Formats: sequence, C-alpha cells, structure tokens
Amino acid sequence: MSMFEKIKIILTPKYFIKGIKNPRRAFEFLRKDLVFEPEEFIFKITGLSWQQIKDYVKEIKSNKEFNNYIWEKYNQFEKYLIKTKKALNAGGTSKEVGIILYVTMRLLRPEIVLETGVANGISSAYILLALAKNQKGKLVSIDLPYELEKEYPLDYIRNEGKTFIPHGKQPGWLIPENVKKRWELVLGRSSEKFPEVLNKLRKIDIFIHDSEHSYKNMIWEYTTVWPFLNKGGILFSHDVSWNLAFDNFSNKVKRKGVKYRAEFGGIKK
Repeated sequence: MSMFEKIKIILTPKYFIKGIKNPRRAFEFLRKDLVFEPEEFIFKITGLSWQQIKDYVKEIKSNKEFNNYIWEKYNQFEKYLIKTKKALNAGGTSKEVGIILYVTMRLLRPEIVLETGVANGISSAYILLALAKNQKGKLVSIDLPYELEKEYPLDYIRNEGKTFIPHGKQPGWLIPENVKKRWELVLGRSSEKFPEVLNKLRKIDIFIHDSEHSYKNMIWEYTTVWPFLNKGGILFSHDVSWNLAFDNFSNKVKRKGVKYRAEFGGIKK
C-alpha cells in the first residue's frame, strides 16, 4: 500500500478521530506499523518474488468453486448464530488471511505445517488446498472443539473468545473432502498435546497459532515451537493485537515481527 493510500484511510472519519486522539499511533500507521495488502505482507515475511506472489494470489482468487464452497457454508452458519441472539462466535479468519496462508504455502512448499486451533476450518482449508496443489506436505492440527448445544465441564471452557462449531460436526467441517488426505487432526488442548506432537514431528516448516489467545498460552506456544521450527521457517499467529505476546516474543528472539492489520502476524526464523 502506498503512502497516499494510507493517508486516504487516515482521513476517513473513523480513522481521523482515532488519529486526533492518538497522533503517534497514526504516524506509526503511516510509517510502517500496519500492512493492508496481503501481497505486501507476504513479500515482507518471505522476501520472495513479487511476480510469483501476485500469480499465486490470482490463482486462489480465481478458484471460485473453492471460495464459494467455503464462504457460503460459513456465512450460513454465522447467520444462524446471529439468530440465536446469544452472542456466540463463529470464529474464522478473513479472506485476506486465507490468501496469505495459501500463497505462503505455495511459495515455500513446506513438508510439515502445524497449527493450533481449527474450529470450523477456514484457515485449514486454505492451507490444505495449497498443499494439494503442491502435491507435497502435511498439515497437523490440534484443536479442542466447542460444539453448539453441548454441555461441557467448567474446566473445559476456559478459552478466551470461544469459537463454536455446529452441533454434531467435527472441527474442520468446512474443509472440502478432496483436500483432506494431507491432514491429521489431534483433539485436545494445545497445552496437553503440543509437546507430544512436536516430539513426534521433530521439525516443522510453518507454525500457525489460533488456539486460546491468552498471553500465557500464546507466549508458551511460540516459545515451545521455536526450537522445532526449521531455519527459514515461519511462525504465524492470529489475533496478535489481543495482547503483547507476539511483540514480546519477536523481541525475545531478535526477529522482526510483520503484521497484517491487527489480526495476523508472522516471524521468520
């Protein structure tokens, strides 16, 4: 995004008011803080060919069958949750972050991808589609599902920002069947399953955090996975604006964290 485009955003009523209240924050936005285009974020985190990035972005955007399948089902579920009037969360990532994940997988062609948090499976679907296109790689996902209309013990539900899946469904129910063969789902809390899974995998190429977004859990996952991440590998994290875990960890490992808006971040090892 050009400086001119960022200035136009700052001058919209919403951001103009925020800029007056916090000029330093507005300046940081203009200078470097937020990246608003998926292509720019991918280039910053991978350093790879801009033309190749654009080609893969075009590839996923033009896949109407996949995108329609994913988003029509997700939108129907989200509308259902709204009708319940219980302020329940369907979770899910944005289309832009889906593009980031897809294109990064196509560019880096990873052997092993590990993620915590699946829920309805939007991020997982984009990753698995890319692995299928690459004809290589495996996604291992750890998830503790929250199913609608199901009772849970109090110690089960301790997640910040609980994401629900439909009653009778499994995590990742949105994932098309034709891309699931490269997927392994591990049910349980990341705090309980993470060490076991990492010791089995030994090395991973890409990690994506999207489980419990407490500072304690986020910093623990980052710290635990980092030694297993191959050099040149990427640690991705959803919801990096919830707390300072992402910023503090990037400072700790002395690697610059790159952010896409306030919802997603990445650190290259």
